[in-house]
Amino acid sequence: MTVAKYQNGLLVALGTVALAAVVAVGAGTVAAEEHSYPVTVNSPDGTPVPVSINMGLLRDQLPKDFLVNWDTLRVIDARGQEIPYQIDDIDLSGQLSRDDELAFLATGPVTIKVSDDEFADLPAYEDLFTAETTDKGEVKIATRDGQLGAVVTPFRTVNITRFGGVDQTYVKDLGLVRYAGFPLSRYWSKGGLGQHEEKTTYEEPLRVVKSQVLKASPVRLTVVDQYASDLFAGLRVNVAISIYPTGDIHVRTVVPIRAYTDLTKLLVVVNNVMGDAPDARHILVPFRWLDFAAEEGKTSAEYYAARNSTVEVDGQTYLAFTDNHGPQPPFWGASYIFASVERWRTNFSPSQGVGVAEIIPNPPAVGDSLVDKLKGEGWQLESEWRTGYFRWVATEILQRRLDNGQKVEEFEPDMEKGDWPLHAQPGDTFTFDNWYKLYKAADIPAAVRLLEQQVKVLNGVQVGAVQ
Repeated sequence: MTVAKYQNGLLVALGTVALAAVVAVGAGTVAAEEHSYPVTVNSPDGTPVPVSINMGLLRDQLPKDFLVNWDTLRVIDARGQEIPYQIDDIDLSGQLSRDDELAFLATGPVTIKVSDDEFADLPAYEDLFTAETTDKGEVKIATRDGQLGAVVTPFRTVNITRFGGVDQTYVKDLGLVRYAGFPLSRYWSKGGLGQHEEKTTYEEPLRVVKSQVLKASPVRLTVVDQYASDLFAGLRVNVAISIYPTGDIHVRTVVPIRAYTDLTKLLVVVNNVMGDAPDARHILVPFRWLDFAAEEGKTSAEYYAARNSTVEVDGQTYLAFTDNHGPQPPFWGASYIFASVERWRTNFSPSQGVGVAEIIPNPPAVGDSLVDKLKGEGWQLESEWRTGYFRWVATEILQRRLDNGQKVEEFEPDMEKGDWPLHAQPGDTFTFDNWYKLYKAADIPAAVRLLEQQVKVLNGVQVGAVQ
């Protein structure tokens, strides 16, 4: 299915296409009105940059009385050349809606143009991916040049199985969610929390409501999943996984709450990052806050330096250790937990010169108090890479501070008395916007520089005011 046909079936929902052509009586066709959006894209080394733009953002900038025909949309580069794009049906509504996404690859600034021309021809671009469903219920995805491959599992998560034409385990379970809490809680009516339950995407009753591998792929291949929990009655999970031929992967996980829900965990997860590379090093930006370090009155860089687990690159300190055999944690068993979300972390194999990174271009702020820090979003490494909320308080958090002579703020570790659950109300929405990148680099310093640049590149994409 071409982009043109896909868009043609999705026009009416935005309510912006004229029902009839505007024709001047006896004078021919009225000239079409056109608007354009400048998009800033900066690629220092000329590598294509993945761009993803919400359609609602584009529509909201247009005059209310402008009858845009989205079939006229074109993306033009700085040389005046048209470049391929696609619009993904992110909400699986079957219509063009404000939740859908415009995607393209660019190496420099571009201009998005639209008009109200009723007679415009639809663009048609060649697909870059193939998708084949197997008798096991999997979908095998590959770029047409054979350089990148992936598998959509029967649970609708995605494993990346090929990069640079080489087959191995790069990352598994893209799109996985771990959640826990008290599904029968009556906390709001002072009736108690009830029994605690913990589940993942792989465990019913988180059932697949709707799932689709979108067919148009001139820019990227997108998998869209919609889940619902029958145990946590108000929990819905919508995931969109977009794979670019460049090795960039965008995973958007949106969790809308439909009924009161008390949660202790709400985490997006990936597994087996560079799982077939025994020499893979786990490298990441120093935590702004790491509980293990704070208990000793140290920064995270000082904490890991004392354990010979840092590297210096261009005068900056980064944390570095073996994923499965990192410094022994003081408690819990996780290499790190109760830690701030940072801009990137990666597993990189020096022998292969290949790595996989998780990138959070705009990491969330760190709370001021210990309670606020613990209640905010965090990173965990316990074989799984997890990002999100973990509202479960270890008594060691207080005891180790006391053992180290620290003054501990007023703190109630009891789940119910301390009001630790994440009280999700109807209408609340939790969003996780994570990028992943498969890349090649000569060594650890080169990998670090590449990822620092990638953060700047992703943050540098800006849609200007409509003209």
